[in-house]
Amino acid sequence: MSANTSEVDKEVNDLIRTLLNRDKVKLWEEPYTTKDGKENIPQELVQSICAETGIPDTVIHQTLTQLRLHALEKLAVKKEQQQKDLIKIKIRSSSETQGSICTTLDVPYYSTGQQLVNIVKDKLSLQDSDLKLICSGRVLNFQQTLQAQNIKENATILVIHIPKSEVALTTASNINTNLVEAVRQAAEILNQNVDLNNPDIYQLNITDQNGRELRLPENERRSLTLAMTLHEKGRSFLKNHEYLSALTLFCEADNEFRQYASERLRRCDECFTKCYGNSLKRLLAVEKDGQKHVVLFVRLHLLQAIVAYHAGRKVDAKNLLDLAATELNSMKVDNEKLTQVMLMGYSDVEARLGLRASMGNIERAIDHILERRRTKQERAEAERQRIQEQHIQSKYGKTQNGNWIDVQKFKNLVQMGYSKRSCAEALKQTNNNLEQALEALLTNPDVLLTAAAASRQPLDIFDDLEGEEDGNDVNNTQTVSDEHVSHLANLGFEPESAKLALEIESNNLENAANYLMQNSDISELRTKAQAKSAEKAFRRLNRGIRNAANEQQRRLLDTVINDISKGDADEYLHTTLDEEEAFIKKYRNLLNNSY
Repeated sequence: MSANTSEVDKEVNDLIRTLLNRDKVKLWEEPYTTKDGKENIPQELVQSICAETGIPDTVIHQTLTQLRLHALEKLAVKKEQQQKDLIKIKIRSSSETQGSICTTLDVPYYSTGQQLVNIVKDKLSLQDSDLKLICSGRVLNFQQTLQAQNIKENATILVIHIPKSEVALTTASNINTNLVEAVRQAAEILNQNVDLNNPDIYQLNITDQNGRELRLPENERRSLTLAMTLHEKGRSFLKNHEYLSALTLFCEADNEFRQYASERLRRCDECFTKCYGNSLKRLLAVEKDGQKHVVLFVRLHLLQAIVAYHAGRKVDAKNLLDLAATELNSMKVDNEKLTQVMLMGYSDVEARLGLRASMGNIERAIDHILERRRTKQERAEAERQRIQEQHIQSKYGKTQNGNWIDVQKFKNLVQMGYSKRSCAEALKQTNNNLEQALEALLTNPDVLLTAAAASRQPLDIFDDLEGEEDGNDVNNTQTVSDEHVSHLANLGFEPESAKLALEIESNNLENAANYLMQNSDISELRTKAQAKSAEKAFRRLNRGIRNAANEQQRRLLDTVINDISKGDADEYLHTTLDEEEAFIKKYRNLLNNSY
């Protein structure tokens, strides 16, 4: 009986405290506390709380008295600690080995984040762990002081045990690189790769709801790339129920997390309204089947209900739970209809999304699936074209005014029968002017070929990706053919000269013969062959260094690349909503059994 009474008292305390905070009532200040420290709680305040909660007057007055005395005690302790430059903070920690821990620490106000980490490690015996400290939704900076980060008296700090990144530990930086840092490095690589215009490396493209790439300023793109990469990796952990890792990445992803949960959800609600419009009007104008996005509102309103419940706002919690339940019911899919659609050869994902978009109409669901497939094919074709254009632009470079060559004009010229290098050089020299490029090809084709050859970078490992006219592969390590040496010897050339010429011309018989006809001096051949051999060795070394660097980057990227959405705009919407339904039932039961 006493336990139940204690629970009721706590609930009443929490409820009244929430109302006081909402109305900014400070019981330790005037008029509620006189200058000489005596109680002066007005009857109007008691009656106001009674009207809103239905709690008896005597219980409310008694609770206000307790809350006032508790506040005065905390102020006295705070004043004493400030004189000692100490603040009291609450530490919450949870791990598989130690379970949940809640403790209180007195720490110097001018301690840095790193010093606080050391104190926490000593207190909780976590010397062998990497920790992240989170307060009010943001990760504490290890270099800044607690004062600079606005950590105040009685702040609650969540201690996160950071899992080591296996990939990060195998890279060249053998420091204590944690998961967040590894993901940050991967995101930075993805951001840098956008400017390389090289389709052979991982790239992250930010697109709209139709798959069209968004052109963003550099600073915005960099921040968005980092935030989205961290967020997508966090979602991956969330799916696997690794909540602490997910929380860490989500906090890192959003540097605007400065308010409490209710404030974040309020901002989220505002953003949803701006993006989708009231009753989804804007969304439905953009997407005919936008009704399926109600799934996101189910989650939002459920989270708001949970926050309202724990804040003591029972009426708000009930209304939000009812709203979430109504939205969830509208998104439920009939199992028989789901089976019918799947028997037609469609996947469960396609069937569920189609039925949600069509509000359960099977014919319209099939139309939605077919339209979605057609859209995905168009996106895939557009992506293929983009990659092909990047290949061409990466191979042939930029015009004199710094723009990439126009791929469509390049293709038009090639279709007229001119060599690819001549076409590229003509466009480069004329700044993508098609008429001038065509005139240059007609009047000075040899000059263009010479200029193209001169502009080529001999150590570029991406050169000759398509194996063009000259046939000289920079990566060629083929040995000289004895048969070719004999063939040249039969033509009257000395065997040593023949072998050197073949080395110079990468074992190309015809080119070697032509070279010998123009350069027969043996000493010159030896010098040229040695230079060619050194060049090839340097290329191999350069390629090895590049490959090693690329391998290190690849390992970092592999930590996140599989968790990033591959352009499926509906991937966020495919869920059975079973977990959401379970939470709705749980909090409805809690409300029904509450005071």
